[in-house]
Amino acid sequence: MTPILHHLSRSSTLVTLILLGTPWACSASPPPAASMAVAMDPPPPHTPAQIVRIIDGDTLTVTPSTNPSAPPETLRLACIDAPELAQTPYGSAARDRLQTLAPPGTAVTIRPLDHDRYGRTVAEVFQGDTNLNLTLVQEGQAVVYDAYIAPCDSGAYYGAQQTAQGDRRVFWQPDQPTLPWDFRHNPRTPAPSTAVPAPLMADSSSNPLPPCVQTDCNCTLTDLANQREAKRVLNAFPGDPHRLDGDKDGKPCESLPP
Repeated sequence: MTPILHHLSRSSTLVTLILLGTPWACSASPPPAASMAVAMDPPPPHTPAQIVRIIDGDTLTVTPSTNPSAPPETLRLACIDAPELAQTPYGSAARDRLQTLAPPGTAVTIRPLDHDRYGRTVAEVFQGDTNLNLTLVQEGQAVVYDAYIAPCDSGAYYGAQQTAQGDRRVFWQPDQPTLPWDFRHNPRTPAPSTAVPAPLMADSSSNPLPPCVQTDCNCTLTDLANQREAKRVLNAFPGDPHRLDGDKDGKPCESLPP
């Protein structure tokens, strides 16, 4: 054997021995890579409980199912805000509806999310597969609490609210309902009325307002002759109770002739 071949043979034997000494040398898989997994906090557990009392449209008391004799715990429904009881008739309607959905003794599961400044547990409450918080929004009994929506599925909640608004369900029947947080800042604000108010200034007898102002005017030739007449109605009724200026640009009924 030539010196070069002898050297190559010894080198090959050495490489083979090194490889055989490696734990993964005979495996078809590459050496294990370092783990890239990131530890995640588990989702809050769903705790079984039993309804004790409905306080208002977004507050109730429960006891744990495992210890029904325990003192009741007050829960604030997360991500929603129901009208205050003083917001007649919507506050009492929300409370009554929640009591219908989950009367005392109802078995529910609680998904705790936080605690509020009063020490109450803030949670989503489920009866079976039904999310009671979301149901109240969808039925127009409560609104999405914009400032505190983050822990919940905002898409589902805002979608439910859009449906309720579009169908003018309960709280959304008035054109401009007083939102619960606004009412709390100014509790003397009267509940909005669906009745059409009297005009701010009566028109002259030579140019009277159209008869539809006695009920409800629409942007149709049946109610209004043209945009000029619609503008007179808009000017006579501040706040646009007839909803003639949908895009709020000061030009009502733009589909009518000028």
